[in-house]
Amino acid sequence: MPMLIKQRRQTFFKIAMALGLLLAGMQVFLTAAEIRPGDLMISEFVADNDAGLVDEDGDPVDWIEIYNRSSETVNLGGWALTDDPNQPQKWVFPDMTLGSGKYLLIFASGKNRSPTASDGPVHANFKLNRSGEFLGLYNIFQRRFVDQVQPQPQFSNIAYGRYGSEPGYSYLAHPTPGRANNQGPVWAGLVAEVNFSQTRGFYDAPFMLELSTTTPAATIRYTTDGSEPGEHRGLTYTGPILIDATTPLRAIALKPGFLPSSPATHTYLFANDILTQPPHPPGLPPTWGAHGDDYEGYAPGSPVSADYEMDPEIVNNPRYHETLRDGLTSIPTLSLVMNRQAFAELYANPRAQGVAWERPVSVELFYPRGDGPAWQVNAGLRMQGHASRRENMPKHSFRLFFKREYGPTKLAYPLFPDSPANKFDTLILRGGADRSFAGWPKSGYDYRLTTYTRDEWVRASQIEMSGEGSHGLFVHLYLNGLYWGLYNLVERPDASFMSSYFGGQKEDWYVRNHSGPISGSDGRIKALEQELAGLGGLDNLAGAERYAVLARYLDIPQFIDYVILNWYAGTKDWPSNNWYASVQNPAGQIRFFVWDAEHAWVNGAEIVLGQVKQKNLVRFFFDALLESEDFKIQFADRVYKHLYNDGALTDANAQARWLQLNNNIQQAIPAESARWGDARYDDPITPDDWRQGRDAVLAQMEGNAARLVFLLREAGYYPPVDPPAFNQQGGLAPAGFKLTMNLPPICQGQAAGECTIYYTVDGSDPRSWGAGGIAPGALIYESPLVLTGATHIKARVLVGEQWSALNETTFKVMAQDRPLRITEIMYNPPGPDELEFIELKNTGHADINLSNMTFAGIRYTFFPHTRPLAPGEFLVLVRDRAAFAQRYPGVPVGGEYGGQLSNKGEKITLTDSRGEVVISVEYSSENGWPISPDGRGDSLVLARPNGDPDHAQTWRASLNLGGSPGVDEPGP
Repeated sequence: MPMLIKQRRQTFFKIAMALGLLLAGMQVFLTAAEIRPGDLMISEFVADNDAGLVDEDGDPVDWIEIYNRSSETVNLGGWALTDDPNQPQKWVFPDMTLGSGKYLLIFASGKNRSPTASDGPVHANFKLNRSGEFLGLYNIFQRRFVDQVQPQPQFSNIAYGRYGSEPGYSYLAHPTPGRANNQGPVWAGLVAEVNFSQTRGFYDAPFMLELSTTTPAATIRYTTDGSEPGEHRGLTYTGPILIDATTPLRAIALKPGFLPSSPATHTYLFANDILTQPPHPPGLPPTWGAHGDDYEGYAPGSPVSADYEMDPEIVNNPRYHETLRDGLTSIPTLSLVMNRQAFAELYANPRAQGVAWERPVSVELFYPRGDGPAWQVNAGLRMQGHASRRENMPKHSFRLFFKREYGPTKLAYPLFPDSPANKFDTLILRGGADRSFAGWPKSGYDYRLTTYTRDEWVRASQIEMSGEGSHGLFVHLYLNGLYWGLYNLVERPDASFMSSYFGGQKEDWYVRNHSGPISGSDGRIKALEQELAGLGGLDNLAGAERYAVLARYLDIPQFIDYVILNWYAGTKDWPSNNWYASVQNPAGQIRFFVWDAEHAWVNGAEIVLGQVKQKNLVRFFFDALLESEDFKIQFADRVYKHLYNDGALTDANAQARWLQLNNNIQQAIPAESARWGDARYDDPITPDDWRQGRDAVLAQMEGNAARLVFLLREAGYYPPVDPPAFNQQGGLAPAGFKLTMNLPPICQGQAAGECTIYYTVDGSDPRSWGAGGIAPGALIYESPLVLTGATHIKARVLVGEQWSALNETTFKVMAQDRPLRITEIMYNPPGPDELEFIELKNTGHADINLSNMTFAGIRYTFFPHTRPLAPGEFLVLVRDRAAFAQRYPGVPVGGEYGGQLSNKGEKITLTDSRGEVVISVEYSSENGWPISPDGRGDSLVLARPNGDPDHAQTWRASLNLGGSPGVDEPGP
């Protein structure tokens, strides 16, 4: 029946087209059913257009050219273009004709527009991929592709089209949209990449390196001085190359009449070379430009001495030598390789800015201990920062740009383990600015207290508090094989960053910082100003109406978190400097992001607002918001959320985050000490000095939450009344648990009714917003609450007319006698993480309905009509179905979860549709838990089905290597 319907439709279409012939005055043209193979062809296309043809919107979009080489006009009804061979009718041509010997341009823009006039522009509903993809011209009536292009890499502003009398496809240096392809130069194809027999990384012994390419008769040329090889640059490869020292080797393959391969780079590092890095490496300049300031006897204009050496005083010190060697492989390695002259230009002019001072560079990242895959990409490099640009600060910061003139337009790699972003336009390499061992000498700062982790701690804390912020990681940086020190590789909160995390196109985002606008339209900001002007101006937000308006434009909870964090860390040089703000047009909310917080943790918590001036947008908003009583109570709520209980800024959590960051780089510090520790002092800064600086900050964090609360109360930003205290602050509780709420100490001795606890369990606030009184749904706490199911509590204390901050928490009540168990966990498999799995078992005597149950810890929700789990039956959830099937063939998979199990341990909770806890397991790799499941091949197996699942004694390591998913594990 479906085939019959399709034939009828085709017949109808032919009749319609025949009628069209009559109406057109019997003009003769070929229909899709009548066309001969080869009459229409894809004659040319450009998949990476940024400087050529533009569409009617002024956009330089990609395009496809169709040529009619028949002797008749062709009706394009019944034809389609596609970039997916499995979806041949992805884009169907509009009703139009193409004359004999004529060309038709289709913009591959994704805009999907039909022409509004006979000669108007045509837009397909897909875009072209510069990395290469299928492209096909499909005849719908004949149900076949009449022309197709197989995937081939494409290049910026270079066409790919037919050329010659019997045309195959070639690369065309000069695109000719709408004309015959008869201009050169022309390349028959692309030379295949150079293969390296040894991959980039650290080596202890010499080896012979072999280079090869699969393109017959191609020549390989290579360099070892950082310059990019080419037809007339570098050495010709004739046989294996001895690599017996640190070597940045770049190679390219060439063949006459073909486009050369992309230059590839592999950096080979030898620890002995790094440790003996000399003061004056051959081929590098002895000076880095000239001083711009009067500096320790050096007049402006006098040369800046270059500093390359690894200080022997640190390297040869027995206390640090072995630690230093091991520390070189303790964190990821980032290698930059570039032309020496280009490097010298950048370093001699660190204050120069803009695209004119951007230079090509190869970027490699590898994990010396095999913690992740290695990669290399070509990019652009500039100097970065403000203070770090001073000539007498020899350790500068850098910015990487991923652009089409160098390679891919984005770095496509999941750099940051706790971030969903895996594509980046730009990245910052922070060298520590004027808080590095080689910082600004006139600041009066004791550089022996440098930690390198202050800024990263503040940014990580913003993510912990608000769920959003700039991510970072630490790397060892090398420039042309020379060790350059410890760097913090971080995201820049620009428009691309906003688009990645919050959606929309980056063109939609307006971004600015303390120096002014960065990108985008300020239309949303102007709309805010106009709306508030109609209500009395931004300096008058006392009314609920005005506050509600601003709440639509400003993410107030996120803004409050941002302010609290900077006050908690005592950030200096803020907020008149060092902030980023963004808003999405046309209807987004303004968000603020921390930046350059290396001046934090000087004396602990401090309330700083800076001077009132145009660039201090933070104070501008804060001062205006203080007119609102709703803002004051909302500010207090966020303070309590973060500084009490298990909040992100409690002493314990702040210190744990600090220690985790510093423990991560502790082994790397000796190398940084050897590289830059002698830049400011005759006696170099040592790892012992660094530890003192780390511990000085740790000491400031002790009692810092209470110190900030004291300062906030003193300034009138936090109420004198504490919220009610619960006998358990949320979390898992047994059915029938009695929740008690206690009045704060300030209420002791108060008369009955003077201090009252108001609470809700329906998600509403006990305090009414706008009026500030008691909300209609608020309940008075008089006796313990008996919890029988999932309960969300919001409670405040009211003393007179003064409300406390909000104590808000959620209880998950453990259902009684649930026979469902987590019986096996593979949380750190040997090899790829994709082999993770969790095994469930029905240990009862009746079916268990899994529908709508949801996991936290991993991301998985059972479908509404999931088949019940029968008594004794297992169900296995996996991280990657394909990888699991290859390792465990024949084991049924119940589903594929999102996220990843933590190798250090975490809580996994399964709740039913009402929010009641069915299973909760908090496993660990420490504190008495089995050790071998942490990466040695064993899984974690439930040994005592009726034991407490959070206790280590309830679990054991599997006897079978790799575990036994889907079946009972053998007994011990």
